[in-house]
Amino acid sequence: MSKNRLSSPVRDSTRLSLQYLVFNFLCPFLFLVIVTFSGKDCSTAWAETGWYGESLPEGLSKGTVYGEYLHRKDNAIMVYVPAGSFLRGTPQAQVKILQQQFGNHYAVETPQRWIYLSSYYIDKFEVTNQQYARFLKALESEGHRFCHLDEPAQKNHIPTYWQDARLNGANYPVTGVDWYDAYAYCHWAGKHLPTEAQWEKAARGTDGREFPWGNKWEASYSNNAESTFGQTLLGKKPWMDLLSRLRLDELKVLTKPVGSFPQGVSPYGVQDMAGNVWEWCQDSYQKDYYRKSPSRDPLGPFPSKYKVLRGGCWDSDRTRVRTAYRNYDILTDRHLEIGFRCAQ
Repeated sequence: MSKNRLSSPVRDSTRLSLQYLVFNFLCPFLFLVIVTFSGKDCSTAWAETGWYGESLPEGLSKGTVYGEYLHRKDNAIMVYVPAGSFLRGTPQAQVKILQQQFGNHYAVETPQRWIYLSSYYIDKFEVTNQQYARFLKALESEGHRFCHLDEPAQKNHIPTYWQDARLNGANYPVTGVDWYDAYAYCHWAGKHLPTEAQWEKAARGTDGREFPWGNKWEASYSNNAESTFGQTLLGKKPWMDLLSRLRLDELKVLTKPVGSFPQGVSPYGVQDMAGNVWEWCQDSYQKDYYRKSPSRDPLGPFPSKYKVLRGGCWDSDRTRVRTAYRNYDILTDRHLEIGFRCAQ
């Protein structure tokens, strides 16, 4: 039978010294070795983890609602779009039907094909007047260091309709901004304009649906011409006739506060992707780009003065608020139907 032995003060002291060395020197050293050979730095290794286990980029943190993220610079709520393929564009047979009813523009949505995108985040809502006001305030002290190098000299980033009471509510989407305004805001916030492909995937998901909510038209699910004016518009002629009778100075209701149509939410939780305001994208526009674009993370054609617009607006017919509809404008134009959102 073994005998109980008293601990030696010397032995205990040696054991404590070894533990101190292991935990204070050896463990941190091994951690640095692992991080170095894995190709990551310490900041990446300690990065905050998102709702889906991903490492969050700078400036983004988990929100209070599952699946939502809060961007610290502009207080935007963002959602996550995972990496993977989605069905971009419109089948040729459907294009023919659309052309018979609404004109010839829809061929630019072909061919329909699978496109792979890396993961990204996108604003849940369009950028609001309240958020844009913070950006204008920052310009006073920080200058134009976030602006595009090619923007016009002495450019003023105040929107055209900034004083229009019908459009300038705090929670309404900012309008009357050109592409340079949208670019500068996104870069000030540490983000960027979504590419055309990123915008479309966020709007329709992976199954090629016609509208953010599905394939069946529902006028009440978005701010469009039919819901705005209470008329069913089944072709180009009735829609054009309606627009020809409009008098802008007589209209009392144009845009709506962001998030006013929760039934129209996209598969990823993005709102107002159909109607309200057209949204600038990062890409330049080229009508036959789909025929030659890469199938992985396309960035658009060679830069030009024409930039992509997506989503339709408050006076758009039902075909123009489809997830696949492609529009464009000159990058310096400002209209009361145009706003934007950011991606990261």
